[in-house]
Amino acid sequence: MSRVWLYDAGTDLTASPEAVKFCQENGISVVAGHCSYMLLKEAPGFHRFHGYFLKLIGKYPKKCA
Repeated sequence: MSRVWLYDAGTDLTASPEAVKFCQENGISVVAGHCSYMLLKEAPGFHRFHGYFLKLIGKYPKKCA
């Protein structure tokens, strides 16, 4: 299985709808628009809080849970 993480950093350059659609049409599992640092135990607190907050509001990427 191919997987890709498209982080957009507040721009629509990487996780564009076209890029997500391309991944979906080609059997690539995609997580779009979230910072991958929120998954790292060694990351600064702000990044970990970001992940925690997304879990609280039900917006945590399902493919990472």
